[in-house]
Amino acid sequence: METNWHGNNGYFRNGADKLPDNLICDICATEAKVGKRIFACPNVKEPWHKKIARLKRAVRLSEKNKDRDLRKKKLAATKEIERLLKKHITR
Repeated sequence: METNWHGNNGYFRNGADKLPDNLICDICATEAKVGKRIFACPNVKEPWHKKIARLKRAVRLSEKNKDRDLRKKKLAATKEIERLLKKHITR
């Protein structure tokens, strides 16, 4: 799974009257559960899911700040994200 650094964090809010049939979490690629006007990934409260969200936020912040070591940070974050997903998501 390729890392989407700018995707959702497992929560989706929809102000429209018609909700989409499904949404996929950009953290773990799991289909979100439908609430009244909120979709939420079933894994959103898991520590590993939160850690991936933090790693992605850190990379986005590094991009925004034009950090010199962005490439190194992305590589390290990607490896850790892959490790966490492999451990917690079975496909």
